[in-house]
Amino acid sequence: METVRMCGVRLFAALVATGLVVAPSLPAAEPLRFAPLPRESAEAVVRQFLPMTGYLERHLERRIEYVYFEGYGEILHAFAAGKIDLAYLGPLGYVRLRDHYPEAIPLVQFNEAHGDPYYRCVLVATAGLGPRPEVCAGATVALTQPLSTCGYLGTGALLREIEGVGLEEADVRYLGSHDAVALAVVAGEFDLGGMKDDIAHRHAVLGLDVVAETDRIMPGHVLAANGETLSADLREWIGRLLREAPPAVYSGWGEPTRYGAVAVDDAEYDVIRRMGGLQPIPGEGRRP
Repeated sequence: METVRMCGVRLFAALVATGLVVAPSLPAAEPLRFAPLPRESAEAVVRQFLPMTGYLERHLERRIEYVYFEGYGEILHAFAAGKIDLAYLGPLGYVRLRDHYPEAIPLVQFNEAHGDPYYRCVLVATAGLGPRPEVCAGATVALTQPLSTCGYLGTGALLREIEGVGLEEADVRYLGSHDAVALAVVAGEFDLGGMKDDIAHRHAVLGLDVVAETDRIMPGHVLAANGETLSADLREWIGRLLREAPPAVYSGWGEPTRYGAVAVDDAEYDVIRRMGGLQPIPGEGRRP
């Protein structure tokens, strides 16, 4: 685990940009511990989330400490152990955490670039190969992490939709991040890869083709709060700050949060549960 401490700028008025809501009275306290998804290196992830957490620090008058883990499973275990107060999670990670630890309270879900929180998982291959490679015994498939929504769960579901078979006969490798999957497929190291749609489109210029996408639309990424370590008043205030941030503010945040946040309903994540999100996944518990 890697911990990065960020000192906030204190703002004694503590008003949101609209000035219409006043922060609850909060006692002096330890920093809030925030765990983002391990999409890239710790330094890159902190850069992406720092504008949003800086905004929260100013309005909450409370420091936010980054707690970085290399694996999704480590985040879930640390959250349930009370070592994390806030976590940015994908749909599968959130469902796993929520169903085993009901004190994981969803505060908001974040919009994608197209203006709502929903996205698809896609299957990718090296551009210019002609017809899509078949997933037969021994086919190599690059995935992110076991608990990534578009990892084994999403890619397996996609293959069952289009071919009637999942990943059981494939040679699956976990590479740790969407970017790593894209680059490895472009380099010809794998027959296929599974990832989130926007990341695949971003790598198209490098020679990556999207060859299939899920019919199912996945619900958005979540900011979850630990109900055992954060009060209901503080959780509500954080959610309102993010939902009511004006576009002029959130458009300057990093890619995962720069399109704004909206209210979240746990029932939207039942699609992940129906896909088998609570079932064991090959490689779960192992670092990439």
